[in-house]
Amino acid sequence: MQKKKEPSNRGIKVFLSDIDKLLRSLPTEKEKSEITEHLSVVLTFLNDLKEVVERLPAQEDVLATKESIERLRDRLENTQERPMLSRVLGFRARPSRKPLDVGSREEELDAARSILNKLQELPVDEIRSGLQTNRYSTKQLRAVALIQGISSVGRLSRDSLVHQIITKIANFRGYQRLGESHNHASDGDSSSPDGQE
Repeated sequence: MQKKKEPSNRGIKVFLSDIDKLLRSLPTEKEKSEITEHLSVVLTFLNDLKEVVERLPAQEDVLATKESIERLRDRLENTQERPMLSRVLGFRARPSRKPLDVGSREEELDAARSILNKLQELPVDEIRSGLQTNRYSTKQLRAVALIQGISSVGRLSRDSLVHQIITKIANFRGYQRLGESHNHASDGDSSSPDGQE
């Protein structure tokens, strides 16, 4: 009769050996303290970096700031032309301007005509987006408005100039379309036979 095998202790020995290896791999108090210290340094850096990123202005904030700067510049230009308000705000009065050189004035108007010709070839949306950026200075916009016959351009803000320039161009296009449709209708009436001898 065959004897029964006694249960092997091999599995228990392997398990105990693994536990012993795990215990030996644990850090010492000194190592644990160093790891914790290094992690704290890294976390502090990441928190500081997070705060820096949060304080950075977004693109929307920059656009709003640019618009505010442009409007403030226009307001200050108008303020300089009002002596009383200029004194209240602490600005020094401007020295009287010398008469503008005729040749320089003509160059500005020629440049404004060139700008106006380019704008008239664009769709209204592209005109608006182009004028609302800093592609053209307020001085150039005033020259364009002057050519279009807009009055009191020196007192208008940049936003008002942009609005009136676009309105003038849109109205001009509307008149052109009306004239063309009227001419086509007239040509059609004159060329159509009346059928009478």
